[in-house]
Amino acid sequence: MRQAASREPLGPSTKPACRVARELTRLIGCRGRPGMTVSGHGTEFTSDATLVWSKDHGVEWH
Repeated sequence: MRQAASREPLGPSTKPACRVARELTRLIGCRGRPGMTVSGHGTEFTSDATLVWSKDHGVEWH
């Protein structure tokens, strides 16, 4: 997964969902909130933790 604005890799796609959510929250602090995130279908991106994160932060998730 990459951040669209800078194309920086977020790290290995094997991170658990909670770690992905923490990293996304950190990125929002650095670069601002995206309107939408497009991700793969790995379990760390389709888990309840990630979907709750996207709803809590007002980020559309695809």
